[in-house]
Amino acid sequence: MSEELKGLPEVDEVKELIREVSEILEKEPQLLELENLNALVVGDLHGDYASLKEVLNLWSKNYREDHVLIFLGDYVDRGPNQIEVMVEVLRLKIESPQKVFLLRGNHETKSVSSTYGFREELSRKYPEVHEELYVAFIDMFSKLPYGVCTCGYLLIHGGLAQGFEQPEQLNDIPKSLIDPEDHELALQILWNDPVEYIEGFIPSPRGEGVYLYGPDVTKSFVERNNLKGIIRSHEPCAEGYEFLHEGLTLTIFTCREYSYPISIAVVNNEELKVVIL
Repeated sequence: MSEELKGLPEVDEVKELIREVSEILEKEPQLLELENLNALVVGDLHGDYASLKEVLNLWSKNYREDHVLIFLGDYVDRGPNQIEVMVEVLRLKIESPQKVFLLRGNHETKSVSSTYGFREELSRKYPEVHEELYVAFIDMFSKLPYGVCTCGYLLIHGGLAQGFEQPEQLNDIPKSLIDPEDHELALQILWNDPVEYIEGFIPSPRGEGVYLYGPDVTKSFVERNNLKGIIRSHEPCAEGYEFLHEGLTLTIFTCREYSYPISIAVVNNEELKVVIL
């Protein structure tokens, strides 16, 4: 595990981290099929470096030998240490490319990260080269995969999508897609949310092309693909996590910026466990 950061890394190191991780991501499919690998799953971080370090300490002490580490996206925007979080997860990916997996969140996009804080933080912390770094980060974000299958669960950032019948369809999303808004499946996987008490899909208040979906959607998807359930993030939870759709959907969230408890998930073939941090 990386040592705790002491100040900002040099620009050249950030550039090299982005370059190396981009090369690794370019070779990964959009759906990572990890068979039956045990996993520690991390939700949105949003620049919460202290919570990231807490997760990494837990992983190192209790889980690293027999669990991979999977991040569900939203590393940047809103929080105070977005660059530090991003640098740390990039270092982890380079150190352990087959044990650390980074998914794309809706904030790892040009349209969102340019307005919710990441671009501004780069301009404050690297004023001379912030635009060059931002372009490099956006290009790397475009290579992040969209889902993981392991131990009978599908892991994604947002939610299920209209016309999404099987996990393998994620591989139809092109690599280097800068703006997921240009691809219906990518947009909905990153932005959709599960809710109770509706059937099918209804428009979401999050914006055009985004939907809320009901328990029937999840149940049909899980049964069709012989899955145990869906693990996702994307929404803060008053209790730190939330089970929906008769327990078939678990939402976790790992950023304390919203003043709620935070959680991670531990997945293996025998059980799905939530750990409150």
